[in-house]
Amino acid sequence: MRRCSIILALLLMLSICTVSAQNNLQLQYGYRGSLSGAKFLPSTLELGNYQWQIGFNYKLWIANRSLSYGNINDFQTSGRLTNEDLNDFISELDKDNIIGVGQDIMLLGVARKFKIRKRPITFSFAINERMSASFRYPKALLQLAWKGNKQFENKPVDIAGSLDARYFREFSLGTSFKLAEPVNGLKIRFGAAFKYYQGLAAIYMPNNYLIFETGPEGDYLSFDYNYDIFLAGTEKFSVTDTKGEGYGGSIGITAKWKKRYSLDIGLSDIGGITYYTDTQKFSDKGFVSFSGLSREDFDDLTNYADSLTAIFENEVVEGNSFYMPLGVRFQVQLAYHFLYDNEAANPGNLFFTYIQGFQELPGVTRRPRFSLGYNQRLWKRLYPGVSVSYGGFNNLAIGAMLSARFGKTRFGIHADDFTGAIIPSRGTGLGFGLVFQCYF
Repeated sequence: MRRCSIILALLLMLSICTVSAQNNLQLQYGYRGSLSGAKFLPSTLELGNYQWQIGFNYKLWIANRSLSYGNINDFQTSGRLTNEDLNDFISELDKDNIIGVGQDIMLLGVARKFKIRKRPITFSFAINERMSASFRYPKALLQLAWKGNKQFENKPVDIAGSLDARYFREFSLGTSFKLAEPVNGLKIRFGAAFKYYQGLAAIYMPNNYLIFETGPEGDYLSFDYNYDIFLAGTEKFSVTDTKGEGYGGSIGITAKWKKRYSLDIGLSDIGGITYYTDTQKFSDKGFVSFSGLSREDFDDLTNYADSLTAIFENEVVEGNSFYMPLGVRFQVQLAYHFLYDNEAANPGNLFFTYIQGFQELPGVTRRPRFSLGYNQRLWKRLYPGVSVSYGGFNNLAIGAMLSARFGKTRFGIHADDFTGAIIPSRGTGLGFGLVFQCYF
């Protein structure tokens, strides 16, 4: 029971107190060239006519692909949850489902442009606090809980869920520069960031399955299981007490052609963290089968219950280290920059983005994400923008941003996803963020 309390407590902390991000696209669209915009595409960092930049940004998000604001409104309006409501909800689930939450804070970001052999090169330093959690569950688990096991007769199903969560601090040292002089209007820029990570807490379930099978006419029930659960920082959590460390980074390249077109390609969140302090491991595998339950011998019920409970009773291994990858993401972004002969005209930018993760981890999923975004400068002070995305942790996500510039300082607010406010039946997530930048 104590083990369950530890896991639930950390999940509650992450999802309520914080609620790595899914590549914050509003930052990339609205703040291109800045520290905030280059967080996942380091080659886009370019200060233009300025020598220094100081920045801060904050991002909060929650997402899933199953439960919409429309569902929640229907439940609240009716005042009760009917059998029909549950049937409809479960029938619309994917085979595998996910709920993700996260918070990213750039506590400090500084960029400085130098000239080395008459060639400009930009260096950056940033400290980021990153928290995220993801809970994955199969449709079969809710089907079993709602309709029982008869529906799975002679049909083995995996009913295991998994919870992964982490809280770590990131120190980033980056650079970006032109690779060569322009050729026929084509400019190539390279960027990279080396990162040191301090792990503060983690829950990691890399291997996990629970195959449930019902025999013909219910003659037997069987459970084939295998799981590994790693914990760090759950016994003695502190934001100043490091439980592990690691190294990694991001890398990218940007091609610009005739000032109107740009193509960015990058890999982010390379590397991972090895946890070695305040660690625990729960691990077990086996096979349990129940058959021939005697209706006259009620002691059998107790014996079977004890056997099933034994699946989750194991020796706790403490003090061993474990490695948790961050989860590499590949990103391609194509942009068209509107330019006008009249220099006083306000330029706009159109973006198309593709993001692909390679693992199922907090803030990362193998499900690809596609996005279309546009921003516009108005009166040289205001910067509104809109975006629409599909995939990743969400289905449809409609976002917007607005920032204002006063002299060399810029403030902004953005939302990667407020779909639920305009299309409740399609909205399944929420995203909110703040940005501050100062140039000199």
